[in-house]
Amino acid sequence: MKQLTIVILFGSFLFSQTGIEIAKMMDDRPSPIDMSNKTKMVLTNAKGKTRTNAMISKSMDANKKQIIWFLEPKDDKGVAFLKIEHDAGAFGSSASWELTILSPYANRITRRARIW
Repeated sequence: MKQLTIVILFGSFLFSQTGIEIAKMMDDRPSPIDMSNKTKMVLTNAKGKTRTNAMISKSMDANKKQIIWFLEPKDDKGVAFLKIEHDAGAFGSSASWELTILSPYANRITRRARIW
């Protein structure tokens, strides 16, 4: 039994990977261009009361365009966030993004722009 343990430990040291190697492998993996998911999030406060949020998220162009729709709870249903990233422009300007918030209950659209 003792010999088996030594062989396993020696083998694991011989074929192990460092954290940097694992991080490089993750960066080199191909990422999808378009993604879609449905998420359910349960929030619990200090008193133990829970609140459930459900949302649908869709991304396009390697996550440069993303929209999130809230499905639950009832008071947030229909609210959507649209995020669009813009590449760096001419003359050395940096990349920027804009965020649009659609609130069907307030019948208004709010736009926020952020420049890096």
